[in-house]
Parts: sequence; C-alpha cells; structure tokens
Amino acid sequence: MIKKIILIIIPIILSITTYSQPNFLRGDFGAGWSDYLMLDRGVVKAATLQATTTNTGASFFYAQTLSYNPKWCGSIYNYTRSVNQKLYDASYYYTSGGWDHDLNVPVTSGKYYTFITSTNVSSNNN
Repeated sequence: MIKKIILIIIPIILSITTYSQPNFLRGDFGAGWSDYLMLDRGVVKAATLQATTTNTGASFFYAQTLSYNPKWCGSIYNYTRSVNQKLYDASYYYTSGGWDHDLNVPVTSGKYYTFITSTNVSSNNN
C-alpha cells in the first residue's frame, strides 16, 4: 500500500517542480503597465487582452508575482516583432546584466491579442 502511495505522489511532485513556464505577462498595451495572469491550458499558458490604443506594446514574461527576476524578455536589441506568428529566438531568459529589452509588438486599439508560451527551461525560449 505504501509503495502505491509513493508511486502516485512522486509523479505529482515532479510535475509541479518541473513546470517552468512564466505565470504572468507584464505589458503596456494602452492603459499603462499592467500584469496579466497566464491561464494554464495544459501544455501551454496564455493571456488574451484588448489594446486600448494604437502603439508599440512593450511586454515581458515573468514567473512570480511582482518579481521580475528571472524574466523572459526581448534581447540585447530593441526592435518590434511581427504579430500573428510564432516568435523564434525572440524571447530570452534574463537574470542580470542590464541588456534586457522588452518584447515590442505593434498593437491596434480595440483589437485582441493572445500571448501563448510553451514549456521552457532556464534558457532562451521560443
């Protein structure tokens, strides 16, 4: 009986400790900097929001409430990414160094945008 309990508990603990996706999206999409909870969709997490102005929305992902270290951000370069596509090599795991630029994407007032992240490790993420 104890062996069965251990066989059930160990996978649960491992699945909790190896889940390394960002939990929050922080960004400015027209209403100033706000935090958006990434909803768990099983294999991915996602946040959907509506832009309230037309501009370049700056954003980054982070794991813990109001703790931006570590975070997943733009890169050493500050450039605007395209929308409606998967961003390859566009999100970087950041802990220190002063090179962290936001993930900038163009947004249009009134339109909805969904940010989706997949599983990742403590390294660069697609």
